[in-house]
Amino acid sequence: MVASSLLIAAENGGIRELTELSIVRGFPNLRNKQKETAAHVAAGAGRIEALSFLTVKGAQLSMQDERG
Repeated sequence: MVASSLLIAAENGGIRELTELSIVRGFPNLRNKQKETAAHVAAGAGRIEALSFLTVKGAQLSMQDERG
């Protein structure tokens, strides 16, 4: 549930929502079933501000999803 909320917030560029979700352990490297992280989704949606926020919060940009 948290992972899906995180990915939706990243896709929509919701910095407020990302901030609220950042209290969850493992944020921002939680994954969905396809092994995507919020950083994958934010980058794919062109949400540079969200991607920057996730990076500052510790997103590991080298993580790979199912597609590599």
